[in-house]
Amino acid sequence: GNDIMHPVKAMLYYLKKHNIKQPVFSICSAAGNETLRDGGIDLRSLATKESITPANLEKITRPEQKMGAVLYDLNMDLSYAQIVAATRYLADKDCQFLAGGTDWLMPLTGEVMVPGFCDFLDTISRFTQREPTILSKPAVLLGDILKDVYKLADPKRCLFIGDSLTHDIRFALGCGFQSLLVLSGSTTLEEMCEANVEDQPHYYADSIADFIELYDNISKTV
Repeated sequence: GNDIMHPVKAMLYYLKKHNIKQPVFSICSAAGNETLRDGGIDLRSLATKESITPANLEKITRPEQKMGAVLYDLNMDLSYAQIVAATRYLADKDCQFLAGGTDWLMPLTGEVMVPGFCDFLDTISRFTQREPTILSKPAVLLGDILKDVYKLADPKRCLFIGDSLTHDIRFALGCGFQSLLVLSGSTTLEEMCEANVEDQPHYYADSIADFIELYDNISKTV
């Protein structure tokens, strides 16, 4: 529903608001592509069944037509051929470059961290010499979209909760939101205390459960 915002939905909003030419080429996840198509976006993607070799890579990744934008986000099925195809579409300077997926690590469980998707994005950006328009945290552009979509006239009345100093708290502060750091994710109490003043949250809690309990108690007394 409309209660949840994520980078692909931010892309959808951006594509429509700025009347980006279609079709667009996406190397987002299958679920992301479905969201975009459901939102009325004419989208192309690249799925290959055959094995990729130096002999067939050029033909498989050859631009089929002019694209209004290349879209990049978290995609566990991301392939080398898709990355190459994206770079070839971005050789056209009229083709915009929109991206989410800027996390450098991704928690799978409490104990297991895996690499995020920012390095693949950096590879595309470096090779094409194109800077992407970032539509995920901590980009303030995402904050502008949130304020627009949810009619947040006074950003200080919005409490932004997250577990990352660099992505969540920096994002919240950049947007003028109140910020709550939860220590149940990627940041420890020690890291929070040692962080620069500009990265310090307004509030912190051990977990989101503490905030829910506080909110319930406030609701009962009001």
